[in-house]
Amino acid sequence: RSAEKSQYLDELQMRKTAVLSIIQKYERLGIETAPEEPKDMVTPIHLFDAMKFHTNAVEASRELFRDGHYRDAIYRAFVEVNSLVKRKANSHLDGRGLMSTAFSLNNPLIKLNPLITQTDKDEQEGFMYLFMGAMQGIRNPKAHENIIQNDPYVALHLIGFASVLMQTISFWNVEEA
Repeated sequence: RSAEKSQYLDELQMRKTAVLSIIQKYERLGIETAPEEPKDMVTPIHLFDAMKFHTNAVEASRELFRDGHYRDAIYRAFVEVNSLVKRKANSHLDGRGLMSTAFSLNNPLIKLNPLITQTDKDEQEGFMYLFMGAMQGIRNPKAHENIIQNDPYVALHLIGFASVLMQTISFWNVEEA
């Protein structure tokens, strides 16, 4: 143990010497602090704010995103999608089952359009699958697995997708059946 402690103390002293050397270089150059990032530098949080996501997406995920908790920011955005659909559909269901029932072609709880033409029906069915897939393929894995998500740009895309889903039922001519 004494040898390990001695080695640890030697490494600690080397690190201390290196830090002191850096400080001395800054002092010789007349720099009191480390240089700041340029003010015009675009950071992920600036991009998040510039995206003008749906209000619910922002409230659910912005702080987590800002703090670098990208997995949790994505998860919370999709939990909010689920909650919004639940409220609009007045349903107790959850996840994929909620989405298949809420946007079903046969007796939907939420109608995205009049469901008269084939295009209307295709749109309804297509969004049903998008909502179902979002729950099964994005929200659920983030909830049930310890997924590492350290790319802010992937997080921006997925939060953007959650925002589009929320906007679909918030701002379109949605009819609650």
